[in-house]
Amino acid sequence: MNIPFFPFYVNDWLGGTNHLSDTECGVLIRVWCHLWRNGERTGNPTLADDDRVLARLLGRSVSGWRRVKQGLTEGENAPLEITNGRLVSQCVTRSFEKALAKYLSQREGARRTNRKLARSGTDTVTDPATGTDNGDTRARFQNQMSEPDIYTEPNSHTLPLSPSRGHQEPDRECVCDESSHECRPDPNQTLFERFWEAYPKKVGRDAARRAFHAVRLRLPDEDILLASIRDHMERDERWRNERYIPNPSTYLLDGRWKDRLDAPRWEDDPLQVALAEGR
Repeated sequence: MNIPFFPFYVNDWLGGTNHLSDTECGVLIRVWCHLWRNGERTGNPTLADDDRVLARLLGRSVSGWRRVKQGLTEGENAPLEITNGRLVSQCVTRSFEKALAKYLSQREGARRTNRKLARSGTDTVTDPATGTDNGDTRARFQNQMSEPDIYTEPNSHTLPLSPSRGHQEPDRECVCDESSHECRPDPNQTLFERFWEAYPKKVGRDAARRAFHAVRLRLPDEDILLASIRDHMERDERWRNERYIPNPSTYLLDGRWKDRLDAPRWEDDPLQVALAEGR
């Protein structure tokens, strides 16, 4: 995967680092770069919370890193946090997930173009990673198409399609059990289908699927995810008008299942009931 740069918002940086020293600001930038690089390599923009490894990675002594780490991870406005033994930056995670979703979308578009060119007998195909013509042969194209997706497990494969449908993208996936040689539904795919059925706004299914795979590492349990949708439908006034319901992909990429819905339900407010009934 090639995502060599991340967005840097100047106003957010200046406003969010006023309480940090120059040394802490410099270390924070290096940490962000290593988080992004790890996301580019593994799909997970976090680092193991190991002081020795992190100190060596950042070119500092262990004691020096621990002093800086305290200022970067403690306090209300700390730019870093420790979650489940991992060093995490929420702003880097959000930016990476959006960049990853865009990357997967572009690669999927390039692959669709490749299929059309291959069916038409054209030898020159588009590189799925860069979107440029590489002048390669159809054999090279077939090799590229056999590479697994970055969000697909190593032992998973796509259910075959009938010849009449050609090389279209499948809607379902399965995971093959190497011991029994039997296929079972992919749990991630099953959870997406349940999310899609529960979500009230049925638009942008493909974009929602890409967003789901991009944020799958930080998704909550299925019960929590589906309960958050029900809570929004029952307690969020804006969701009563479909126009104001976010698209499914936006809901996933922005982590909207974490929203706090502390406002009382409108049915419990006599004034809101009177207004709704025209009294």
